[in-house]
Amino acid sequence: FSDLVEQFEWIKEDLGIKQKVNFVRSQLCKTPITIGLFSPKIVLPTDDSFHLEPSCYTYILKHELLHIKNRDFLIRILSLVVLALHWYNPICYFLYREICVACEMNCDHEMTEGSNEEFRQTYSNLILELSTKNPPPKEKYAIGLVNEDVAAFERRILEMKANRKSIVIVSTAVVLAICLAGSLTAFAYEAPQQHKIENFDS
Repeated sequence: FSDLVEQFEWIKEDLGIKQKVNFVRSQLCKTPITIGLFSPKIVLPTDDSFHLEPSCYTYILKHELLHIKNRDFLIRILSLVVLALHWYNPICYFLYREICVACEMNCDHEMTEGSNEEFRQTYSNLILELSTKNPPPKEKYAIGLVNEDVAAFERRILEMKANRKSIVIVSTAVVLAICLAGSLTAFAYEAPQQHKIENFDS
């Protein structure tokens, strides 16, 4: 575990993260996750249920630290607030899912930017291995390298295979769609009409 902590501190410094981040291992955790907004914590499964090549831990730690650097957990919480306010709008559920996928694709892009095809292949295989090793978490208040969305896996791997930067376009489109959804709700409001009752008996 001491080797992982040293590796964790090195990656954190390399990414320029000044914020305090805790790194722990837990038997209750089945797959790598990041939790916490003001005091973020990266949680990895214990050695008893989680066996990977040493190099894979580097990819996992860097991916989770990128989530913290990009404030993805804050984005997730704000998205849930919007979803709670617009629970009746089915478009918001779609947008929430797109935001979650966009955050993962953005981290994937930063992980593989400037890398060769062999690295992207190794990283893609790691994602697939983690998704099949243990059931992905269903917790909405945690971010992880893998989740239970099979379609999202396909999109992420195809984007890495193509090595495109379309994530910027996707993110912009999602933000604009959220703004549009909010404005439509606001403009749909009509002030109540006032009526004067002249004859109460009738």
